[in-house]
Amino acid sequence: MAGKGKDKSIKKGFLSRAFTTAKLSTRLGMGATKKLLNTKEMAPEKAIEMAIKLADEFDGMKGLIMKFGQMAGSLGTQLPPEARAALSKLQTNSTSIPFEKVRHIVEQDLDAPIESCFDEFKEAAFAAASIGQVHKAVLNGVKAPAGIA
Repeated sequence: MAGKGKDKSIKKGFLSRAFTTAKLSTRLGMGATKKLLNTKEMAPEKAIEMAIKLADEFDGMKGLIMKFGQMAGSLGTQLPPEARAALSKLQTNSTSIPFEKVRHIVEQDLDAPIESCFDEFKEAAFAAASIGQVHKAVLNGVKAPAGIA
């Protein structure tokens, strides 16, 4: 049975469905984050404490959930400045994935040990973000960033 209102066609193709899913997920995630940080019903000190806890949780989860925290930090104008600052840190400071997990991902993708593929591969991440991180590496004598997603 068709719903009332606008006539909406079924999304076709991977990109169209993926984009629609991302939009809906973002709305749901932002709605949940705003509900958790409802400053109308929460004392500012409690909102700040909750934002700090959420930032820690989001950072540990990476991916789309971390994006919600990043957006709440930049779009959450109803939040106390300290709460926005705690969430905004997700945009610039992200915890990197432990090197043993990185090693596993790289070796699985390349089907060989890191040492046989790179002349050098730094264990410490050069940069880390919500969807991946970058390690400095040397490949055939040339410095090359190695991205891990």
